[in-house]
Amino acid sequence: MTGARFGSSSIDPGHPLVTTVADAAAGVTGSRPRLVGAPYGCDMALWTRVGGAATLVYGPGDVVHAHAADEQVSLAETATVSNVLVEAIRRILA
Repeated sequence: MTGARFGSSSIDPGHPLVTTVADAAAGVTGSRPRLVGAPYGCDMALWTRVGGAATLVYGPGDVVHAHAADEQVSLAETATVSNVLVEAIRRILA
């Protein structure tokens, strides 16, 4: 067996964390990200179920390249996500 096993997790689409990050993304990129469920496990389950923290998954790249021999993400996408997260933090701390 390879890889970790994670349980499922979720966050209400109306949660302030979700709306703040989506609004920040719209402000930076000009469009709101699609809100979707993911068919794979990730650390979000640990943060939400064990840690009790509101958590979402948002980042650059395509999951098909994650943990693969050709794992990759563009620098432009990484810079965009960084700008979105900075804007989201500004909004949260305002």
